[in-house]
Amino acid sequence: MAAIKFGKYQLIEQIAVGRIAQVWKAQITGIKGMDQYLVVKRLLPHLSTKKAVVDIFLGEAKKIVGLRHENIVRVYDFGSIEGSPYVAQEYVDGADLGTFMNAMRRRGLALGLEHAVFIMERIGASLDFAHKQEVIHGNLRPQDVLISRRGDIKVCDFAICLAALAGDMEEEGLKKASPYLSPEYVLYRSLNVKTDIFCAGVIFYELLTGQLWLGGGSAQALSDLRDLAFDPARKVPEDLPQGLQEILKRAMTRDPAARYLSPTIMYEEIKRVAKGLATRGSRQDLAKYMTELFPKQESLGAHPEKGRAETAPALEVKPEAATVPKPPSKPLNKRIVMGGVAGALVLV
Repeated sequence: MAAIKFGKYQLIEQIAVGRIAQVWKAQITGIKGMDQYLVVKRLLPHLSTKKAVVDIFLGEAKKIVGLRHENIVRVYDFGSIEGSPYVAQEYVDGADLGTFMNAMRRRGLALGLEHAVFIMERIGASLDFAHKQEVIHGNLRPQDVLISRRGDIKVCDFAICLAALAGDMEEEGLKKASPYLSPEYVLYRSLNVKTDIFCAGVIFYELLTGQLWLGGGSAQALSDLRDLAFDPARKVPEDLPQGLQEILKRAMTRDPAARYLSPTIMYEEIKRVAKGLATRGSRQDLAKYMTELFPKQESLGAHPEKGRAETAPALEVKPEAATVPKPPSKPLNKRIVMGGVAGALVLV
């Protein structure tokens, strides 16, 4: 398709339509005549007329435009062009964590513990930095964690997803966001730092087990989260190393007051556990997985609907000594246990 002129940007390919925005791969010509690729997210037309949603979308974009961290997708620009609010941000050539994990499941591959911990350590670093700048994410999901072809981990949509929640707080809107919502948000619309800690714990659970933390579809997930007798921490597998069990149980407990006081404390615990690994995960290892799972000619335009499989087979795993994998060319059916002790593609 021909490029669409949008202010100073050329929209060259629509990557997806998310919960509140159209997601475009865009191009801009710099002051030295060099073309640069980025992502432009345009608020959906029906939401562009809702002042409350627009105010949150642009207001939160203003907060994050100054965030500079290697594990956070950089926001370059925001504003409104011809009545269409937008955010322009870093383009990441890669896949979101949900797509990555679904591809692993389809091939019967298991992510070694050292790689799960490495990914979570990078996510923790992003949350730690953002919260020190008084920015929360609000609805952290695997789709918001991007893995580049080089193995870099970057988290996107800090704060902006708050506009998604504001734009659709009815039952259907909750279903779209579940199961990556905290129990207190589902019940009381309470949203703060403890929500990010809970969602980070859920993502860590899925990385470590290779399983979706809540099955049965979005309606069942909401029912579970509303059930006061349901404690997510009880789902933590007992065959995980003790240090990892403790992190998951504290992050995923139903009671916000019993969770980590801050992402910083959780991040420090993850780093402590990482140091106890017989083998450390690395960016290079993730790059090998990306090369195997997503050949260069394959388009990595991800869609929110693809980030979470409705029925994904669990990865059957067994403890064994940690080793750094070669590029996975055949199914791996073992969980690797620690020695000694996931700009943006799509998202809002």
